[in-house]
Amino acid sequence: MSRSKTAVRDSLIGTCALALLASLALPGAAQAADYGSQGNWDGFYIGVHAGYGFFDADNSGAGQSWNEQADGPTGGVLVGYNMDLGDYVVGLEADTSFGDLSDDTVIGGIGNVHVANHGQHTFRARAGMDLGSSLLYATGGLAMSDIWLRAGGVRDKNFLWGGVVGAGYEAKITDNITLRAEYLYAIYADQTYQLTAPVSVEYQTHSLRAGVAWQF
Repeated sequence: MSRSKTAVRDSLIGTCALALLASLALPGAAQAADYGSQGNWDGFYIGVHAGYGFFDADNSGAGQSWNEQADGPTGGVLVGYNMDLGDYVVGLEADTSFGDLSDDTVIGGIGNVHVANHGQHTFRARAGMDLGSSLLYATGGLAMSDIWLRAGGVRDKNFLWGGVVGAGYEAKITDNITLRAEYLYAIYADQTYQLTAPVSVEYQTHSLRAGVAWQF
């Protein structure tokens, strides 16, 4: 994919992220105004999420200059813990996400290569502004993706480790149930795959998703 198309794609991702956050922020803000400061964010929570994911895999090394991108629906589960400090909320969250994100590309000296993401998992800190019955937060931490490459009957799979950052908006619809919208960006350390010849992969992902959680 050309750099110009990549720039357009990244611009669309950013626009979609803002639209997704706004879709919950506007009604949530109105609800927060009604509830005032009654919201309590302390405690454990579990939930589910669903959305759309994008990946970008490439390498610009000698003889293997290539780029492959794919997107598709994703979904998974999350668990976390919040501490309500009054004006601010801090906490930890872990999540797992699965989806069919895969595509084929042609790599010089190897031929057709199938690239597939079989899951992304994160462990993150969260910190946000307590708006009463809503929460505007930033998040960041560790990410891991299960990435498979296949070419010429040879398959190799690796767990890639990296970092993830993002932002979101969460609103209480009852004392114990919340709705959220968030955007996550993850980038991973380079990894070499052993196919019919070695392939070095640089990998990053974008995730747009909505979720619902139940607070204990």
